[in-house]
Amino acid sequence: MQSIKNNFYNLYFLSIFQIGIAQFYPSKNITTLNGLSNNSVNTIYKDSRGLVWVGTQNGDNVFQGNSIINLKKSDGLGHETCWDIVEDSNRNLWFASFGGGLSFFDGNKFKIFNTQKGLVNDFIRKLFAFKNKILVGTSNGLSIIDINSNKIFNFYNTDPKQPFQVMAFFE
Repeated sequence: MQSIKNNFYNLYFLSIFQIGIAQFYPSKNITTLNGLSNNSVNTIYKDSRGLVWVGTQNGDNVFQGNSIINLKKSDGLGHETCWDIVEDSNRNLWFASFGGGLSFFDGNKFKIFNTQKGLVNDFIRKLFAFKNKILVGTSNGLSIIDINSNKIFNFYNTDPKQPFQVMAFFE
């Protein structure tokens, strides 16, 4: 009988302990009703300053405190469909679009990199910041941009039967 009581007390204290250490994370659902430019979110990035950037099908958004600022093509973006966001070692932001090339943001103004400026393709799927380079993965090859000189190096396959799509980077 004593062992049944001990087992019961052990089970009781174990269950109280589990309830006591349970984690509850507050969350908030943010939509176009709160100011987001589109509910179709492709990427989320938190920069070195603690700002949260959200790339959607209809522009980029930045959360500053409790407000949301929408960035569109009229603000200088190359295209409003954002697929990826990265920050380079100089604390500049890069926004990949699927159809409008790459948008560089220094905190004040945008600069566009596209096929006319030397990118291998304007349909960008993935970005990767590595040392002083930005790797740009596109639907038809890879472009590497030196962030200090803005010089672009391209790698692509000339055989149309074998496209060179870059879908991800890893280190």
